[in-house]
Amino acid sequence: MLLSSVALMLVALCIFIVGEWRKMIHKKIRNFDVESTRLTCADFTRQLLEEKGLNYTVCHDIDARTGHCHYRKKEITLSYSPDSTKYLALYQAGHEVGHAFYGPGLLNKSILLSLFVILVSFALPLYAGWKDWSETTVLVALLPVYILIAAYCINSVLSEIKASLFSASKTKQTIGDISELKLFVIQDIVSDVLITIGLCVVWASAMWIFYRTAVYFL
Repeated sequence: MLLSSVALMLVALCIFIVGEWRKMIHKKIRNFDVESTRLTCADFTRQLLEEKGLNYTVCHDIDARTGHCHYRKKEITLSYSPDSTKYLALYQAGHEVGHAFYGPGLLNKSILLSLFVILVSFALPLYAGWKDWSETTVLVALLPVYILIAAYCINSVLSEIKASLFSASKTKQTIGDISELKLFVIQDIVSDVLITIGLCVVWASAMWIFYRTAVYFL
């Protein structure tokens, strides 16, 4: 059972690495071989924020790996310069404004809840192994925890998909239908789904490995 869990974890890690690799490729695509438009990244971001009535500060960090929306700080970080006119710069701006518009998911709002779930997901298997619970008992005990973890991961990927579709819609309204951008959006969503699947499987495998390790050594 331990070997199967390790195998599952390795498979999930491969999926996770593939997803991250695709995002790194996209980062390179953002920096060359894209057409330009007269609308700048800063103008487009400001336009969307005003349209949705959002009061967010925008920070342009060209050294950042990707964009990010800081809900608590009400700040959007973009990895393009303010005067960038690349299509994908506008897409990233729209994506992060989309996050700001929809807001964090229910499970992402509470840091304490997230920390509690993480703590229980690893402490419970160790305790179960130490007390030599049966595998059936452990599976039943861990099921609610894993459901929360899966819900958290699914909530996160749905947030990414909504932001991507929001950006694609707004970018299309502004600069027209672009086949290259459409392909990028699809690849972006696929990457997010792959990463989420990887995280779910890795987490489940890790919990089971903790339990089996505790059975053998505690």
